[in-house]
Amino acid sequence: MAKGRREGILIRQDILIVLSDSTQRDILRDALTHSGIDVTLAEDVRQAVRSLKLQVTAFLLLDLSLDGANLFLDEIVGTYYTPPPFLMAADTIYNNMMRTDILN
Repeated sequence: MAKGRREGILIRQDILIVLSDSTQRDILRDALTHSGIDVTLAEDVRQAVRSLKLQVTAFLLLDLSLDGANLFLDEIVGTYYTPPPFLMAADTIYNNMMRTDILN
């Protein structure tokens, strides 16, 4: 597992990327791995759940357009992980009203 140091504190540097688009997954994996970050890939929520049962990563990038993504996100937020992953969610915002709803 890759680790970084900041002010004498050891920081885990690993991420679970949950994206359906294999090209995007591969591009992200290659760039992050090149920077020394351990990457685990999942193409759907089911694979992500299995992965998190084996190891909780420091970061989680989740494509909100995947089937079951919102329920998975609720599970992540409501489940006790030590430490919990930092969540990054990605989705398409189609209009200004949708963006306003998300930001509120």
